Amino acid sequence: MLSGGIYLFYNPVWIPIDLKLIKKVLVTDYDHFSSHGFFHHKKDSLSENLFQKEGDEWKVLRSHLSPTFTPSKLKNMYATLYKFGHRMEERISDSCKKGQPLNIRDTTTSYLITVIASCFFGIESKSLDDPNSDFKHYGKLIAQSRPLRFLVESLVNWDLLAHLGYSFFPWAVRPFFTSLIKDVVDEREKNSIIRKDCLDTLYQMSKNGGPLTFQDVVATSTFLYAAGYETSSSTLSYLMYELAKNQDVQDKLRSEILSICKDNAELTYEDLSKMKYADLCLAEILRCYPALAQLPRACTKEYRIPGTDQVIEKGTTILIPVWAIQNDPEYFRNPTMFDPENMSPENQNSNVEDAWFAFGYGPRLCLGYKFAQMEIKVALVKYLKNHRYKLNIATPEELTFNYDTIVLYPAEDIILDIEAIN
Repeated sequence: MLSGGIYLFYNPVWIPIDLKLIKKVLVTDYDHFSSHGFFHHKKDSLSENLFQKEGDEWKVLRSHLSPTFTPSKLKNMYATLYKFGHRMEERISDSCKKGQPLNIRDTTTSYLITVIASCFFGIESKSLDDPNSDFKHYGKLIAQSRPLRFLVESLVNWDLLAHLGYSFFPWAVRPFFTSLIKDVVDEREKNSIIRKDCLDTLYQMSKNGGPLTFQDVVATSTFLYAAGYETSSSTLSYLMYELAKNQDVQDKLRSEILSICKDNAELTYEDLSKMKYADLCLAEILRCYPALAQLPRACTKEYRIPGTDQVIEKGTTILIPVWAIQNDPEYFRNPTMFDPENMSPENQNSNVEDAWFAFGYGPRLCLGYKFAQMEIKVALVKYLKNHRYKLNIATPEELTFNYDTIVLYPAEDIILDIEAIN
């Protein structure tokens, strides 16, 4: 089973590249690699969230949150989500009438932040109407570049980092979300409001001696907010970029949307499952531009690589090279090109099974991936139903990546020209 590695100064990093070995790491032998390996410490309360918790603490939190993403719960969120999609479309139409190009990441982020604030926490963020809203400001703060982050967290003792004031999220984020969550919870308690959303679930786990503290509630709420919009914003931005470059794909996706929304009908929750070509486009864009270019893990107990005498010691960092594998001609046809047909049933024989894992694998599979698919499909309908997009002169034909962020963002702004369709 093929694997390699590097040293970050004196710290070893193991890089498995054999697909069967990767599946063992993420699924079969998960108990040896149950940690993401990102910095977390009790002194940095926001780092004690769903993404960074380990062991039984993580299992309890995950099991309680999973029911908030069932199909019935997603259907209940749909009307709210669609309403904000319509508001985004109005903003797009306004830009089109004024002859203004569209900053796709900015527009997409405003929509996603508004959706997540409402669906997860019952909060009106006003991000679609106010470019300077607090929600958007702190979202940008969370997503900002932090050079050398991985190197620092790998090399420096975490107790020392915490003592020096290091934090997973920027420090300014903590008081904002602490105050915000407290105000929402107090309002719900005062008026006996039960929404059965993520915040309700988390808060109930902190009551009557439950497994969470209030700071745990704030930490995971902050993480859900950040993860919910950052990954989807990246994915949707890249997809709109490729649709603008590939007009034939854009036309085909629009035709599917118009065939479902006949006579100007609105898209229903049930219609989402009919968007088969959109599914191919989404799977392909996540192959080309996975939200996480590499999937980190940490060895939580000694592991012998199957069929070898090599031992991975406890505490070793593991990096699974998602982007490299998903862009490898050994596994996918035409890997350097955006081609949704790569993901069609007819072409699956040309691809290698288990080489696509943009949402992860195993117990740590992305909890909200179906919610992400839903909000992205709604956004695609609102973007494409009445408008066509082309690359603006300010947008390069080939994007470069920002390597200083956890999520794979482009280094450049994606600016698109808009044309109304009659």
